[in-house]
Amino acid sequence: VVEEVKKTGNREIQRGEDPIQVAKSAFDAGCPQYALSILEPLQTQIIRDPMAAIFHAQVLHSRGRVEEAWERLEGTE
Repeated sequence: VVEEVKKTGNREIQRGEDPIQVAKSAFDAGCPQYALSILEPLQTQIIRDPMAAIFHAQVLHSRGRVEEAWERLEGTE
């Protein structure tokens, strides 16, 4: 399942799909680590988008990175 989600996600990103939406699809498909790997390079974009920041915090929390998730939420206005 993970490999298929990654293959689909990579294809969507290459086609120009919104990477945050691709990450949400991956997360919903049960691949939080892959979702996180998509989100990590998008820090500047995530900081400017409160909904993306909340989603990023959710993914961080799901991976046990609770303190980072909390810091992400604290930075959201």
